[in-house]
This record gives sequence, structure tokens and C-alpha cells, in this order.
Amino acid sequence: MSIEDFHQFLKATKASHRTSRQIVLGNESADLDSVVSSLMMAYYQNLASPSDSIPLPVINIPGNELRLRADILFLLDRLRTDPVNLTFIDEINLSDSTTSHTLSLTLVDHNQLAPHQAHLIKQVSTIIDHHIESGRYNQTVKKATQPVGSTATLIWSLFAQNRPHELDRDLARFLLAPILVDTTLLGDPVKTTDLDQEAAQWLQAKAQINTKVFYDLLQAKKRDLTHLTAQEVLKKDFKAWNWNAQTGGISSTPERVEQLLKTKSELLGATKKLAVENNFDFYMIMGSGYKPDPCRDLLIWCLDHQLIERLTAHLQKSAIGLEKVPFPSHKTQIQADFYYFRQINALFSRKQMATELHSFFGIN
Repeated sequence: MSIEDFHQFLKATKASHRTSRQIVLGNESADLDSVVSSLMMAYYQNLASPSDSIPLPVINIPGNELRLRADILFLLDRLRTDPVNLTFIDEINLSDSTTSHTLSLTLVDHNQLAPHQAHLIKQVSTIIDHHIESGRYNQTVKKATQPVGSTATLIWSLFAQNRPHELDRDLARFLLAPILVDTTLLGDPVKTTDLDQEAAQWLQAKAQINTKVFYDLLQAKKRDLTHLTAQEVLKKDFKAWNWNAQTGGISSTPERVEQLLKTKSELLGATKKLAVENNFDFYMIMGSGYKPDPCRDLLIWCLDHQLIERLTAHLQKSAIGLEKVPFPSHKTQIQADFYYFRQINALFSRKQMATELHSFFGIN
């Protein structure tokens, strides 16, 4: 099999996307790992169990937001994959009451539906994910969950064990990309596992590519925010959760919040607008920088002063090690209901933050 067979598969899914009942749904951040993994998981399912019903990979953002993800567009272009053959969440109606009960959902790169999709919980049949298990789905759901660096590693494992010949040079590069990005070129001591190392070594042998150059190109595209508005920066890598009666969201950015405030003057207004539109109890922006060393800062919007005090006290005692610092000097008058911190542990990711939030709200 080859990349051309993969392209033909995508064209077939697009042609039947309005009638497909077998959905492979990535998470709502639609980052590189989520997009690649949902596409490749659907492709694997089709190869493993060919039938009249073609699995439909769905990118869990509106189609017009793909432009915000330059790293994904770069990878698609390198593999000659036309985005016109991708299906986005605004192109199908998963909530149609006449047909939603017949859906079969495979969740990829998440194990808990986004709050606005939670009504589809009974349609979830399979989960493949590298995040901490939420435990919200019954025992009839097939699960392939493991705390590895990237969901793409788990997708690779399925191919390597059952259909290794299906991965040509280009498809190997496709799967390799998110593994390199999510593990920081296999150098992140927290995220990188032996299975990630094994997957990357196997895929690199097939991909025949300089992984350092490949990784640097992907990262350069991912970190380029110059063409985006503040609102687009926030939506570029965004997730939401609900914990019983509480709701919250986190945007992850490849620049520190302090730096973003210098270049995106409307950042605070955009933050509050997104939080209010989603009825969040709190909303975080996790910023990150890499020069000269990894560093992270955190901006939190919250109207409930008691909630923010309890939440930040919990996080300060956790592995993240929050430190409250003065708001960046060029924005001396921070708006009410905003709180600014430095992360002492610069390796503490959004995935780990979500785990701490689950703990704080009593969700195991």
C-alpha cells in the first residue's frame, strides 16, 4: 500500500461523509497528534475490517480553522494530501436525533467527549488515547489507552503488529511527525516512553528522513503566530472540560503569555470573550517558551474569587509549582478577574494540568 491508497481512502470518505455512521473523532484541539491519529486510525479500521461502511475520520474543528494550524498544513503539503478531502465537524451533524443513535464513535486522542458533545456518550464504542483515563465509559467500550507520549505511537503499534506492510515511506513520515513533536524529539523525560522510542526508530527506518530537520521544520511552523489574531491564537490549541457542575478550558500557546501581550494587545479581551461565550467558571492560557531554556507561564481568568484561591492553592502544592509573579510591566494594570503565574516546573504540560484539575474537582 502507498500514500496514493491513503489519498483514495480520504476521497472515498469525503464522498460518503454525510451518510457514514462509523465515525473516528479526534479531540477538539485538533493539534497535529489528534489530526494525524484520527486519519490513520480510520485508515487502519478500513484496512482491518473492510465493509460497505467506510470509517469517517472527523477533524473536530470547523474547516475554516485549519488555517490556524500551519504545522498540519505543512505536513499535509509535504505528503501531497489535499485538505479538501478532509471532513470537519461543521460538515456533518452528529446531533441529528433521527440518526445519532445509529452512530458508532471511535474517540482518538481523548477519552472524554467535549462538553458540547457529551450527549453522544452512548455512541462511543472504541477509545484510543494516551491521556489519563477518565473512567466515564462503561465496560463495553473497547479501549486502547496507555500513557505514552503520543496517540500516534498507539496507532503505529496497531499497524506494526497487524499490517506493517501498509506503511510506506510517506505514511511512516505522517505517523512519525506527531511522535517527534509531542515528545520534543524524544527528549522529554516525562512524556517519552520506551514505546515512543521503539515507534520512532521503526518509523524513521521506513521514513528515510533526518528527524532533527523534520522536527525543526514542524516546530517552526507551529510556533509562528505572526499571522494570527489573539482570538485565533487562543483557538489554535484549545480544550474544554466539565467536572460535575464546573466548566473550564485551557488554551496552550507556543509563546509565553508575557510575550504574547507585547504582540497581541487584544489578548485579555479575547480571553474574557472566549470564557464568557463558553460559560466557563475559569479559563487558562498556558504559555511556553524555549530560549534559552524551556519556560512556562500561566494566565487564569476566573470570576469566583473563592474558586481561584482554592484552585491555585491546589496547583501550588502539585508538581507544577505555581509562583505568583507581578503582571508583565508593560501591562501594569491587569484587568480584574485575571491572575498571572510562573510555572516552576517548565515540563508540566496541559495533559498533566488536566489530570490535576480532575483531581481538584474529585474526578478520578
